[in-house]
Amino acid sequence: MENFQQIQQGENENINVRMTTANEEMAQKNRNIIVRLLDVFKHCAEQGHRDDGVPSIDTDDYVNLGNFKAAVASHARYDHVLRKHLESAADSSYATYLSKYAQTDMTQVLLEHMQDGVLKELRHQSGRFLYSISADEVTDSSNTEQLAVVIRSVGPTGDIRERLLEYCDLESMTGESVADALMDCLSRHGLSLEDCRGQTYDGAANMSGKFRGAQAVIAQIQPLAVYHHCSSHKLNLALNSTSSVTEFRVMIENVKRLGIFFNYSPKRTHILQTILEKANPPIAKKKVV
Repeated sequence: MENFQQIQQGENENINVRMTTANEEMAQKNRNIIVRLLDVFKHCAEQGHRDDGVPSIDTDDYVNLGNFKAAVASHARYDHVLRKHLESAADSSYATYLSKYAQTDMTQVLLEHMQDGVLKELRHQSGRFLYSISADEVTDSSNTEQLAVVIRSVGPTGDIRERLLEYCDLESMTGESVADALMDCLSRHGLSLEDCRGQTYDGAANMSGKFRGAQAVIAQIQPLAVYHHCSSHKLNLALNSTSSVTEFRVMIENVKRLGIFFNYSPKRTHILQTILEKANPPIAKKKVV
């Protein structure tokens, strides 16, 4: 009764207000934990990691923990938020956010954040957002065929920007399947095929074919998306062809031996540096490798 009177008189908070405040504090606490774990996970994701063992705060034995959990345990020794979190993790009903499933979720969160940043950067230009696509097949560690999708656009100052957007799983390697994967990727990221002005792939039949290649399927929908054979693949084909020419192989071998001749002798390297400085003074500022 006394508590009721205090609430009515404004001397005490209503239970709903207190519950809302408590929920907000819990939500903020969880955000602080997730932010720290994401920071650790981002660092480990760049190096690869395992997922063995449980982090222990008061020990230096991180063997078989894996990079992520070992880093979490190390950070927790100096971060009171992570420390309290790991101490509470002994309660099985408490979410630890350390499992392989949580790490998978973190990977997805970081991926979506990266993709949002890429699209925001590419769209930062005046007028209508026009772009071209570049794609190539790759195989991941599980021997699964994927398609690496790159978006190319022109920045506000005329600079060319190319950014990797996504790796798409491929059900098959036919031109229709590759085109479907490309168009699905563009659609999911809010990119209209009407704004596409170019396609760049290798010269494989499933990509460059005039009738059933991926470029042909997309060109039927958007004729302004002109196909260009990838310059790097063209160069690779040219080098493969020239390697069959005896004179070319001899020239490459001589250049290789010339580099070895100077690289394995500091004295010869110094002589070369001196001669280059006399012939071209600006070279003096650069180190001969």
